[in-house]
Amino acid sequence: LFGLLAVVLATGGAAFALGDGWVRWVVVAHGAAGLGLLVLAPWKRVIVRRGMRREREATGASVVFGVLVVIAVAAGIGHATGVLRSIGGFTAMQLHVTAALASIPFLAWHVRTRPVRPRRTDLSRRALLRAGAVAGGSFA
Repeated sequence: LFGLLAVVLATGGAAFALGDGWVRWVVVAHGAAGLGLLVLAPWKRVIVRRGMRREREATGASVVFGVLVVIAVAAGIGHATGVLRSIGGFTAMQLHVTAALASIPFLAWHVRTRPVRPRRTDLSRRALLRAGAVAGGSFA
């Protein structure tokens, strides 16, 4: 999930810096990676529910991070589909970019306060096939 989020941020930054036109593949990759986040959302929700039951000092920052990601994804989908043009004088793209940029410090805090050690199974064939299925599903 962290890797997919890194791809979303990198392709979003590249798309914003380069614009569209001849670099449309960057925008397509950004959208596909964003949809990949949606594909993984049900599994993350299970982890979030379990984590919310624990008392931690960093829970508030993680909640803010989650809300900002939901806003960024919703505004991105709304902009891409044309369903959402503006909210309160701001365009959907402005809301998308602002929420994404605002989420970066909360992402850093979230990752720092919840270290996850890589397991041997993370690099297994099954995990690779699962990642390929998510990537393929997000491009479909």
